[in-house]
Amino acid sequence: MSALDQTAMTFIDTPYQGGTLDTGAVERLVFRTDVFDCMTLVEMCLAMVYAKKKRKSVAETLEYIRYRGGKKDGFSSRLHYALDWIHDNEQKGILKNITADLKGIETTKEINFMTTHTMLYPRLVGAHIKKMAHTEKILSAHPFFMIPPYRFDRAIKKIKDGDIVFFTTNAIGLDTAHVGIAHKTKTGMTFIHASSLLGKVVMHEGTIADYCQKMKNVSGLIVCRPA
Repeated sequence: MSALDQTAMTFIDTPYQGGTLDTGAVERLVFRTDVFDCMTLVEMCLAMVYAKKKRKSVAETLEYIRYRGGKKDGFSSRLHYALDWIHDNEQKGILKNITADLKGIETTKEINFMTTHTMLYPRLVGAHIKKMAHTEKILSAHPFFMIPPYRFDRAIKKIKDGDIVFFTTNAIGLDTAHVGIAHKTKTGMTFIHASSLLGKVVMHEGTIADYCQKMKNVSGLIVCRPA
């Protein structure tokens, strides 16, 4: 067991709640351990582990992980898309995207969900729309690696405890649909995640491969390893 999945285990049964980062009229650092969505769980666990390693406060580390360049500067500075979050945190030295090493294939996808669904994001107005459109244009043009289903068996064998597993999606305009923290059990490699379906943080009862097969919108995996 790694420090990251061990930390995630302490939050098992914590209630699920989406949208906690979008309350209020202005962007602020939201620091909550009483409720999580899939991304805030990963961010909090990573912040707690990294803060201890670097002897920094968890709040300071959380801001560093959640925002572009480590600095909160309004709604559009938050790393909303997984591909953007991964790239930025790899540049910071917090993690390494190992998907290519796991025989992922290179691909591209048009990313535009946020600017085509502005009604879902009350703070995505004015200059923030332009900034988000610019981010989406960069993400759409930049190739990324993902592990397709026909390569799951070999790749999943190389995933380790504490790896961060993103589930890419076939939904139009989106890069990923879910994320969790890998954890190995006697039955195979599974993951800990905040489940909207179950309403709480859980360890998935099956394997990562089982989950992908069950969830029809999953198109592949992106795997990152904390530094």
